[in-house]
Amino acid sequence: MHLENTPKAVDEYLSREEAAMKSPQGANHTALFEEVGKAYGIDPDDLSNAVLERTILGAN
Repeated sequence: MHLENTPKAVDEYLSREEAAMKSPQGANHTALFEEVGKAYGIDPDDLSNAVLERTILGAN
């Protein structure tokens, strides 16, 4: 995992997710993790964990 890319990848994921959730079909989270992970050189599972850390654990 490219740690230096992680914050940018999380930002990108959240931005794409927000846009997708506004569409009638909603967001395909698995596809988003794969697309953004590939673009930033991050494993989709690691990206998922980073998003969870920011959105859930970071809120506390």
